[in-house]
Amino acid sequence: MAAKKASSWYLTTHKEDHQLSVEDIREMLASDDAHALANRVSRAGDKLPGSKPFWMKAQQELVGQIRSPECKSPHVCFTASSADIQWPDMHQHMPNYDPEQEEDAAAYRTRMKDLNENPAIAGYYFQKRWQIFFEYYIKLKFKVKDYWWRYEWQHRGSSHIHGFLWLEDAPQIESLDTSNPVDLQNFINFWNQHVSTWHPDMTCPPAAIHPSARLFTTLEDTKLELAEMLNRFQ
Repeated sequence: MAAKKASSWYLTTHKEDHQLSVEDIREMLASDDAHALANRVSRAGDKLPGSKPFWMKAQQELVGQIRSPECKSPHVCFTASSADIQWPDMHQHMPNYDPEQEEDAAAYRTRMKDLNENPAIAGYYFQKRWQIFFEYYIKLKFKVKDYWWRYEWQHRGSSHIHGFLWLEDAPQIESLDTSNPVDLQNFINFWNQHVSTWHPDMTCPPAAIHPSARLFTTLEDTKLELAEMLNRFQ
């Protein structure tokens, strides 16, 4: 539908191209006019998600946001990825989900098969899970005043996000004077409240169940769970 609207808009605003035949277009592509034609057509596709013009427009908007006096450089650059092979709460929506199936090689193959054959379910679930996590935790915890992100997919379809955050009270990197001890200490004081390197038990043995594969109802937010996650993911 979006492609049809874009093509209609293009033909309305570029009447000189309305009468072009397939043969005319082939000749233009083989001549010096190819680049000009490609530029004219590509601009009509900036509303088609995933297209090159779409991402070129998104890039321009992001650069403009960073250069604006209100935002400037983002305070946080982040990546959020999906544990799509492990998440039982996502796989319960898959066609071959079996809550009684034992955790073995066969279960792993089943989850992989479901992911490969049902990318829309996996992508939709990840998007919703991220939006909830952002709205109810990240946004409130860090006092986010603005943000930008994009979804991407790895070669096997795994969803992840790259993005930027602008925080309300964070020190601005452009105005940081590294030769000023007061400036540096204010910068350290702000990020110390958000960044931690504490590990409760570095000798903790591997968890019997992958931390990402545990049901929400079994989590108790203990030091043991934290240690198991750190030893697995870090």
